[in-house]
Amino acid sequence: MQGNRGFNVLNTCNFKAGRPVDRAVRRMRGMTLLELIIAAFIISTLAAMAYLGYQDFHYKGQITQAGADVAQISGKLYLYYSQNAAFPPTLTEIAENNRLDPWNNPYDYWPITGVKGQKVRMDRNLHPLSTDFDLYSRGRDGATALQLTVKFSHDDIIRANNGKFIGLASKY
Repeated sequence: MQGNRGFNVLNTCNFKAGRPVDRAVRRMRGMTLLELIIAAFIISTLAAMAYLGYQDFHYKGQITQAGADVAQISGKLYLYYSQNAAFPPTLTEIAENNRLDPWNNPYDYWPITGVKGQKVRMDRNLHPLSTDFDLYSRGRDGATALQLTVKFSHDDIIRANNGKFIGLASKY
């Protein structure tokens, strides 16, 4: 009897590498369609979160670059002022007319002369941002307004308080 029973065990098992393989182990060869869909959903969710994080990081870098450009141009304008006792009428005189902000827009500049009716950028309380000159980037959307209260000027990178503040208009 013993010999007969051993023969039945050998007939009902599959062998792999010389060892018998159980039927439950044989069924677990691959993933089901549901498992593949769940895995694809998890991977796409993580990829979307990573992409959004990258976009935010990239935008903050662009803001920093525009602020550094505004500070550098301001320094050149003050150097021009120290040599000529007046700010230049355009950025061409200090060789900055071709500089573009990180969004490929030219920087906006004009000296404040005090002439009545001259356009001047205003803060939320309708006070001039600076008394010497206006210098700013139009930001990501490329649109701006003289008043910072207008929604599409919130992303502008501005110079205010005669250079004491350089940053996003929405934070001023």
